[in-house]
Amino acid sequence: MHIAIVHGYLLEGTGSNLFVQNLCREFCRLGHHVSLFCQEMAPQDFDFIADAFEFPPLNTQPTLQWERETPYTGKCEFYRPHLGGLLPVYVYDHYEGFTVKEYPDLTPQEIEGYIEHNRRALTSVFSRRRPDLVLSQHTIMQPVYAARALRDLDPCRHYMTVHGSCLNFSVRRSALLQDYASEAVSACDRIICASEAARKELIDFFADDRTIEGRPAVITMGVDVDKFRPLAPGEKKVSRVEQLIKSLSTGEGGGSFISSEKRLLSRAVADAANVSDLAQELASARKNLAGSEGDPDVAQRLYSIDWDRDPVIIFHGKFLWTKGAHLLLAAAPLILLRHPTARFILVGFGSQRAFLEALAAALEFGRRELFMEMLSRPDVLDPEADPGSSRYFAALLDRIANRSAADDYFSSAQGSLLDRVIFTGYLDHNRLKNLLPCAEIAVAPSIFPEAFGLVAIEALASGVIPLLANHSSLTTVIREVVEEFSDTFDEARFKPLFLDEELVINLAGNISTFLDYYSEMDTKDRQSIRSRARDIALAKYSWDAVARSYLAL
Repeated sequence: MHIAIVHGYLLEGTGSNLFVQNLCREFCRLGHHVSLFCQEMAPQDFDFIADAFEFPPLNTQPTLQWERETPYTGKCEFYRPHLGGLLPVYVYDHYEGFTVKEYPDLTPQEIEGYIEHNRRALTSVFSRRRPDLVLSQHTIMQPVYAARALRDLDPCRHYMTVHGSCLNFSVRRSALLQDYASEAVSACDRIICASEAARKELIDFFADDRTIEGRPAVITMGVDVDKFRPLAPGEKKVSRVEQLIKSLSTGEGGGSFISSEKRLLSRAVADAANVSDLAQELASARKNLAGSEGDPDVAQRLYSIDWDRDPVIIFHGKFLWTKGAHLLLAAAPLILLRHPTARFILVGFGSQRAFLEALAAALEFGRRELFMEMLSRPDVLDPEADPGSSRYFAALLDRIANRSAADDYFSSAQGSLLDRVIFTGYLDHNRLKNLLPCAEIAVAPSIFPEAFGLVAIEALASGVIPLLANHSSLTTVIREVVEEFSDTFDEARFKPLFLDEELVINLAGNISTFLDYYSEMDTKDRQSIRSRARDIALAKYSWDAVARSYLAL
């Protein structure tokens, strides 16, 4: 079968990028011919890509750049449409070589120009070889230009896969974008959602469009179960960490710049009178620390962990306000009161990095009033912050308003938190696969609806129990974990992580409770947890199962 996969971005980093990468690879493994349209700058790094084509500025006849043999029965041709320098996104990020704008900030002319660039590229390929199936990503604009490219061709199936960031960060904010989303929905034969919660959200959003009835289907996202593996019986954590460290760059390039920015930000936190005083410094650091470089001292920091003794809590994902990494930092002092050797590893990149660094520094320096102000007035420091999200810290702020409780809370972190919290910067999956299995717990305290909890499935495949906020698609994973481990953990000792005033308190309590259990377990019991966690991922979330589900439609 000839399958065209239409994706406007890269093949690493975000959930939709990884989805496209793995689905392409699996289709090639199954023997299909794939035409992949995206903006990946290093297609040679992906073993399933056999031929790479570039387009001229008018996106007419593409030119073959290179070709090679691959280990797969099928074949993937890679096409990079010429976009004229503009890349629209759902959540702002830096992309080398592009002017980047969020969709709601684009003019109608810029949107149509972007659509037309891509339409011409797809038409030039489809007119020579019509695909049997087109899989477009997101609600806008890939389904729009894919549908327009197919208009004058013989009919073929066109499925749209919904990824949550597009609908929630772009389409909801603009009547114009909602018109484009309606065009996309009406043009597709099937609409694929990653969870039942995401399907319901889509149907509710398009409640006035009766044509949507019967077309949404649920196919979960997948995880590379060959890449993400638990520690084997008898395998030491440090051996995996050493494999990761060997793969890290030397820190050349942006390394010294990142270190300098972090020092400047720490000094600003130490000297700031209040959050307004800190806001200007944070605005500069926010941009400079958001990039996807790895931190220059990550190898040294990872070597500082006693992997046989120190319990490790990991957050991996993009540093956006909605992902909730700041909740983990606020919970850290409470966890350290019960588990003083705990380590917190934050893997990722994004616009919230500066706020996270400032929050950790405020705890390190004992800036009590400043720290509490940062939690209660987050929007002063981070323009992406929802001021209403301060309520998730309400119970914590009430607790540390008491002098005795505040003394305990801040003294557990002061002078040591920056040693206990490690920012790695961005780690691709070839590196993350060796770090994730070494954690006791993976935390995803998202405070915004998730179309699919990919980070949770990666943790399970690695033999690690994920601790998740209790909402949207994450509830499915929570239910699977609770059912599997009902005989191992006393459910009454955990509290659901609802998005309420107790969220941080409950997050800290649940992490500490898991660590209490683990501290009493022997090696055999811990290995059993790893194997059973992985079994959850194997049962439903392999890429082979995902690819076959698409073909079965």
